[in-house]
Amino acid sequence: MKMSAALCAGVAALAVLPPGAVSGGAQASEASARFVPPAGEMVLARSLIRELSDGQQIVVTRRYTIRFSAVSEGYQIDGELIGVAVDAPPRLASLADLERRRVDPGLFPMQIDRAGILHDKAAGPSDPAVRSEVRLRATGILGSQSSGAETGPLVGKIASGNGNSAWPADLFSARPGERSIERQVTLSDGRAGMVFVVLKVDALLPCGLPQRFERIITTDLAGSRMVSREVFTLSAP
Repeated sequence: MKMSAALCAGVAALAVLPPGAVSGGAQASEASARFVPPAGEMVLARSLIRELSDGQQIVVTRRYTIRFSAVSEGYQIDGELIGVAVDAPPRLASLADLERRRVDPGLFPMQIDRAGILHDKAAGPSDPAVRSEVRLRATGILGSQSSGAETGPLVGKIASGNGNSAWPADLFSARPGERSIERQVTLSDGRAGMVFVVLKVDALLPCGLPQRFERIITTDLAGSRMVSREVFTLSAP
């Protein structure tokens, strides 16, 4: 779990950097100055794809309806969860069921400034009952069937309701293109690791918001390599 804590700290530090802190930032900053949110509802989908050591994946997709409204500091985003889909190996069926039941209290409202930059805000805590139940089941399900290197981080993310690193700051204002950043992290025993983040933005919707925003996080910590992907899509209802 010490390695997991170092990983979370490293990824969080990268995740909340403003657009100008990564390559292509000048373009993103110029674009964000023209930010105008859509007047109607949008559907925001967020998919988390995590690779397991046996080559299989866990894919969690949560869909929300969202609305933008002007406030004095910029804009407020209100939203509701409208669907959850979980694709996981059969051995993780119980954990997948718990993730389907998890709600997102505290996720909305979100705040963005006049340039469309999202204020730092982690997703809200999961239901305490679900969190307790997943802790009880985790050892039996994962402990006997997964390597220790992946069990700790995986259980921690699901049980805390925090497959949620901070959302990309320019999620609603990024321009098409690709950016990347890397950072060295130090584990508690002094060994070094690396965190690599690649951000990819597809074409814009007619309203000017990114149609698809992908974040790929690769960590190499003490010889243990993990890859996760996070895909956000915006569409009309």
